[in-house]
Amino acid sequence: MRTGRMISYSAGNVGASMLIQAFSAFAYFYYVDQLKVPDEWISTALVIHGIFNAVLNPLSGQLSDRTRSRLGRRLPWMLGGMVPLAIVYVLIWTPLVPRGHLQALLVYFFIVVLLYDIFYVFVVLNWTSLFPELFHKLRERSVVSAWRQMFGIIGMIVGVALPPVIYKTYGWTALGLIFGIVGLISFLAAVWGAWNPRDTHFVEAGLPLGKALSATFRNPAFVFYVIGSFFFQLAFQIIPGAVPFFGEYVLHASGAAQTYMLGAMFIVAIPMVYVWSAVTNRIGPRNAVMTSGILFAASLIGFWFVSSSALAIMWAGVLGLSLAGLMILLDVLLSDVIDEDHVKTGTPREGMYFGVQGFIVRWGVSLNAVLTTTVLNRSHYVAGAAHQAPTVATGIHFLMSFAPMISVLIAVAAFVFYPLRGQRLAAVKARLAEMEAEA
Repeated sequence: MRTGRMISYSAGNVGASMLIQAFSAFAYFYYVDQLKVPDEWISTALVIHGIFNAVLNPLSGQLSDRTRSRLGRRLPWMLGGMVPLAIVYVLIWTPLVPRGHLQALLVYFFIVVLLYDIFYVFVVLNWTSLFPELFHKLRERSVVSAWRQMFGIIGMIVGVALPPVIYKTYGWTALGLIFGIVGLISFLAAVWGAWNPRDTHFVEAGLPLGKALSATFRNPAFVFYVIGSFFFQLAFQIIPGAVPFFGEYVLHASGAAQTYMLGAMFIVAIPMVYVWSAVTNRIGPRNAVMTSGILFAASLIGFWFVSSSALAIMWAGVLGLSLAGLMILLDVLLSDVIDEDHVKTGTPREGMYFGVQGFIVRWGVSLNAVLTTTVLNRSHYVAGAAHQAPTVATGIHFLMSFAPMISVLIAVAAFVFYPLRGQRLAAVKARLAEMEAEA
């Protein structure tokens, strides 16, 4: 595929990252703080939203795998879901219910978030599932993964940094409108990059749901992969969640210092994705993910000793050096797992694998909440108190260093047993090439 189309396909990650980051960071604040809906109501709605989202992923993946059309399996779902997703995203920030009608606002929030989940999953899961279909060679996958993560970092930064500027100046509806339009443009670019897909209507009808789930969970390569992916993703959730507490109660710094920390991490990661792409081509994805994981874990130890803003920003940049490797490699590894499954079953099942991964990784959000709450409570943290017990700083240091480090090391250990490498992986690639030639 030409470089222009590879970049265009990868640009979909701007919308995917931007929309979910802004929703995760500001929807709760908007409905609780601005619209005055009781926080326990919104929390309950978000818990249900999380459960629904987790279950929706494998079901939508299975439905996508079994779709047959002249545009292939993925593009019809993306094209059908992009405009409704943009509209619903505007509606999240534009309640069609008068202020003060709290129960009506809760029902409204629940409904629009449910619709947002459905359209977001169908658009983003199908866009992600196109990755192993469109790009078969390791070099292509590592390069495209690097581009995807670069666009994803841009989306994350925009989704976190830009909303306060927009809603304070132009209002919340403007936030939804601007982000909805930018997200739509991003996904249209992705569709253009993926046009003329390899997967078309002549592909065999896939496995029924029960057999598809069974075959997925009985795949040893996928089991070790998804364990590693889960604990890597958990570490990625622990660190940003701990940063506000770290800035407030350890560094005693302004919110700008926290922004600079996360910014330093991601800005350093942007050029490093290309370095890790080259490393992956040289030593293979499994060895590369273990190497970057070990370096990331070692770097986390430094946060146990950090106590100033300048040092925190510098050390966050150090984390970005190895973070980039983990960001680009997980989808590359899952693509190899999907290739082997295709060889074994004769059926390409990208949607199911990405869907099941989404189902499992989703529970990391809940585990992170439990972990953070437990550490803060045991440290005698008091919400909003200007002066905290000395043990609070120790607990927050643990959340910034040893907690994510342990999670990363568990992930690395899982990849020690990951079987899809060396001659076995080479045989899969050779057989897949033969199958394509025969088709």
